[in-house]
Amino acid sequence: MAQQLNQVDERTQVIQQTQDEQYNRLLEIEATAQRTFDESQRFFQYYGYYPEGAGRPTQ
Repeated sequence: MAQQLNQVDERTQVIQQTQDEQYNRLLEIEATAQRTFDESQRFFQYYGYYPEGAGRPTQ
C-alpha cells in the first residue's frame, strides 16, 4: 500500500511539474506576443502604417 502511495505521489509530482512548465511557457508566449504588439503599435505611431506581416490589431 505504501509503495502504491509513493508511486501516486511521484506521478502527481511529475504532473505538477509538467503543468508548471506548460504554464511558464504560456507566460513566455504571452509576453512575446505583447512585446510584438507593443512594437507594432510604436511602429504604426511613428510611420503611420503597420510593418509588413504584422497584421492590424483587433480592438
